[in-house]
Amino acid sequence: MNTTLTLNKEDIIANSMNHTLTSWSKQKGSKPIVIERGKGVYIYDIDGKRYIDFSSQLICVNIGHGHPKVAEAVAEQMKGVSYVFPGMTTKARADLGKKLAEITPGSLNRTFFTLGGAEAVENAIKLARVYTGKHKIITLYQSYHGATYATFTAGGDPRKLAADSQQAQILCMWKIRISTDVHGTVRLLKNAQPMHSRILTGYCSMKVRETLLQ
Repeated sequence: MNTTLTLNKEDIIANSMNHTLTSWSKQKGSKPIVIERGKGVYIYDIDGKRYIDFSSQLICVNIGHGHPKVAEAVAEQMKGVSYVFPGMTTKARADLGKKLAEITPGSLNRTFFTLGGAEAVENAIKLARVYTGKHKIITLYQSYHGATYATFTAGGDPRKLAADSQQAQILCMWKIRISTDVHGTVRLLKNAQPMHSRILTGYCSMKVRETLLQ
C-alpha cells in the first residue's frame, strides 16, 4: 500500500531544524524559508510567494532555475551512469574538459573538477604547496573562501573562531585601517601619520615579503 505523506510549512521547518544541520548559522531558533520550486531568476516558497534570486543562491545557479536543457542533460546522464571513481572517465567528462581548454586563456588546458568552491580552494592550496615547495598561504583580511577547515582558516569570518582559534598553517593579511583625502594621501588611523597611497602600496608589499621569508 502506497502512502503519500503531505507536510505543511511548519512541519517541514520543524523536521529541518530537528534533523538537519546548516552551515554558517545558528542551529536553534531560526526559521528558514521553505522553497518549493524555482524558474529562471525566481524562486517560489511553499505559499507561492515569489523572490528574485539576485545571488544565484550561493553564486552557483547562474544559469537560472529549472532550465529545461540542464534538466534534460542531467536526466539523460543519470539514465546512463551517475558516478565513476577517479580511475575511470566518461564522454561527458572528456567533452567538458576539452571545451574548457578551448576557452581558457594562455596555456591553461587542464581542469580539476570539484563539487564546490571550498573543495576547489582546498585543492588549489595543495597544488600551490606542491608546485612551489613552500608552505605559507596569504589571504586578505575578512576574506571568504569556504566553510571546510582549510578554507575557513584561510578566510577571516569571525564565526569560525570557535573551531579555528589558532589560525593553523595559514596567515591572514593584517588589517590596515586607513582614510584617504582628495589629494590621495593615506592616513594610517592607528598612529595618524600621513602616507601617500604609492608609499602605502610599497609598505604593504614589503610586509608581504617579510611574511613570506619568515
